[in-house]
Amino acid sequence: MTLYKHFHTKEGLILEVLKKSQQDFQNWLDNKLSSNSKAPADKIKQLFDFIEEWITSPSFLGMGFIKASAEFPNEENPIHQLSSKQSREFRQYIGKLAGEANIKDADGLALQLSLLFEGAVQAEQMKRGSGAIKYAKKAAKLLIDGAINKQVLTTDF
Repeated sequence: MTLYKHFHTKEGLILEVLKKSQQDFQNWLDNKLSSNSKAPADKIKQLFDFIEEWITSPSFLGMGFIKASAEFPNEENPIHQLSSKQSREFRQYIGKLAGEANIKDADGLALQLSLLFEGAVQAEQMKRGSGAIKYAKKAAKLLIDGAINKQVLTTDF
């Protein structure tokens, strides 16, 4: 009964849990990136180091928006809509980091990196210790280095 005093429905509770868990993850990641580097290019380069740290920690339980979108696949459902919004916002966050690093196609890189992130999280949710984050991190490094080097090459002409 106490839960229903604060949340009128199960859906309301799930929405609040999604909001809180995403905010906690985002705050943690922001703090890690800001305390370890000031240079924008370094931040984007370190992104997957910290994601690996998070995924391999004993407290890792997965990413709420990925789980919720699978549980509530109907696009009209408010839980699915919030999950989709959180995925989009995280991609925009990566795009902002890439833009600050003067990467020309920041949105394209953000989409690529978010696909790697979500895939690694999904693989690790399904089987702890899958190793997916190691390969996602290698692929992310190649994409980021390529995008940064492309900037260097195009600005030299």
